[in-house]
Amino acid sequence: MYITIENEQEIRKFQKIFEENLIYDTEIIIRNCDFSIDKEKVKADVYWSLKNGFWYATAVLNGRYWNALGLGKPVGKRPKEECQICFSIKGNTAGSFIKDESTGKVNVKHSGKFRGVKIEPIIVGELTSNKNNYFYFQRKIIEFLEKVKSIKPKNDNKKPKRGIIDFNDVKNTYYIWKEVYFNDMKKIDGVKEIYNHSTNPKMSKGSASDYLYDLECFYENKLYCRTQKPEDTVYFLSQLYKEYGDKIYQNALSALEKHVFYYKNRSKNIANTSSVEPLLNVLKEGKLKITEVCQHHDNLDGYFPLDNIKGFSKTEYKRPPSFKKERLQFETNNLQGSLTNNKQTKATLIKKSQKPDKSTSFPTSSNPNDLYSLEYSELFQQIKKLITKINEHGKKGKRKISIFKETGMLGLLDDIEKLCITRESFKSFISSLYILYREKTRCKNNNYRANSDHYYIYSFPDKFWEKDRITKCSMDNIIILRTEYLHSDEEDTDRKTEKKKSFIDVVEEITGKRYIPESAEDFRELQAGVMNQFRDAMEELLNMVKDDL
Repeated sequence: MYITIENEQEIRKFQKIFEENLIYDTEIIIRNCDFSIDKEKVKADVYWSLKNGFWYATAVLNGRYWNALGLGKPVGKRPKEECQICFSIKGNTAGSFIKDESTGKVNVKHSGKFRGVKIEPIIVGELTSNKNNYFYFQRKIIEFLEKVKSIKPKNDNKKPKRGIIDFNDVKNTYYIWKEVYFNDMKKIDGVKEIYNHSTNPKMSKGSASDYLYDLECFYENKLYCRTQKPEDTVYFLSQLYKEYGDKIYQNALSALEKHVFYYKNRSKNIANTSSVEPLLNVLKEGKLKITEVCQHHDNLDGYFPLDNIKGFSKTEYKRPPSFKKERLQFETNNLQGSLTNNKQTKATLIKKSQKPDKSTSFPTSSNPNDLYSLEYSELFQQIKKLITKINEHGKKGKRKISIFKETGMLGLLDDIEKLCITRESFKSFISSLYILYREKTRCKNNNYRANSDHYYIYSFPDKFWEKDRITKCSMDNIIILRTEYLHSDEEDTDRKTEKKKSFIDVVEEITGKRYIPESAEDFRELQAGVMNQFRDAMEELLNMVKDDL
């Protein structure tokens, strides 16, 4: 026979054991996730078990112990739980601790009440203080969650159908764009006009606004990021050619080329440009003449049949062999503040070189942020001096070369010196450090032969690449961090890196903690760890270069 535990101290005790059972051996902690408990917003840490496939969060609110459980991966900062098990001395919660009078063992019980359904009470599993048996309680929790998932009513209500952009919408959009661009119509009024005259289901106002901007970019030869159907794009190109001549048409082609290049290098979902790039190719290669498209639209009301054009195919895009080189050039230009070649780069670097040394501008203060800035600045200056010495000894060595190329170095160092407090700032930092470590230390192999030689030749000594060296380890970690934060999935064709480590493994190796960086403190800690490891690598590299003298 079971009795319900109602003593406050015992409930607190068994809640603690409940937490220990579920937190044990979880690999990842996601800090400060947002939850809503009885219309109150609460922040709680999420403990995610990768190998068992569940996650757990807990908090205390108004004398009640709240526990959220979910299957699979917790998505975002507001993960949706599969079930809540709450304990309270008031007894008005779905969860409770029950004790077997004959054996004295304590079990977790759920009342069986869920949103939209009620079943018989469920005994989830037996609590234990023995760490060796925590795994069995976790298995019981997973079985409970799977049962809850199977009995909860499924939401069969389909989302409302999104507006489909048809040919009439495209024609109307082009007409309204001319009124907005050349006449006195405001863009917001143009968007409303497109939406009101759209067919059912209506073209959304967001799509209407994006299409108006895309047409502006076509006319002015600017990058646009909103994707379009190739049939829509070729219609816009034909009308611009027909009404404004070859010059504006060439502007539109150039804007389309920038759009394709942007998504090839920046989008994780490369299918976004799979149908647009073949259109660009057939236009540039002359397989499709824009005059043919104009003639079609003069005689017929409807999309031009692109599928009949030889060379046009909506197959999945495959990256060319030159993809890595193009991407690195794209990122370098972005760091210098431009999508295309920035003609002001040289003047910008001259201005940066005239700035006073930041290492002398940090105040000595009891403020932790100021002290952290001073400490990081000193670490940065040490690395800067080491790079200078490495280049000096490299010029004196057998090969008489600088290990790090000095052109463009000032801009990179300026980005690396900045403290990281957000994901975006760390993304910029790790990208600049990658360029310093990889691009500034290599040149193209003129004797390259496919599958037999490396595409690049590095200026590092041969010892640099030995497996157990801190130099090789530091480079591999920087590559893995950059891959995580820049969402890059290209292969490294010039030097194969160690790919056994995951992002979490690298964070643990660098900081000694296993977590996903979220707060400013997390990013500062990770940045300092990366730079400490990089400094050790530079010290070892300096010794290698000295040995080559």
